[in-house]
Amino acid sequence: MEDMKKDRVIIAEPDKYNNIEIRNINFDTGEGLAGFDGNMIVGDAEDSKDIFFLSIRPLNESEIDAVCDKIEEIYKDEKKPINLSIYDGINAIYNLNEES
Repeated sequence: MEDMKKDRVIIAEPDKYNNIEIRNINFDTGEGLAGFDGNMIVGDAEDSKDIFFLSIRPLNESEIDAVCDKIEEIYKDEKKPINLSIYDGINAIYNLNEES
């Protein structure tokens, strides 16, 4: 079987976003591990910031919490709602902003 090389990301509804960026992040679970690197796609829409975190393996609960903490740290001054989707083989969706 021949290896397949995938070097593109296809964005559904690209017109929805004013800007799209692909970033690498790393996070620490606080459990003495060196951390974990992941990739995220950030879509800056008019009414929200949509973040898609991509992992090559399923994340446990503390790793998911660490990803959420890292995203909150990076975007702590963001005024728009942040929609975080974590894709790790098990799709989990989080909204990091709570209505007050």
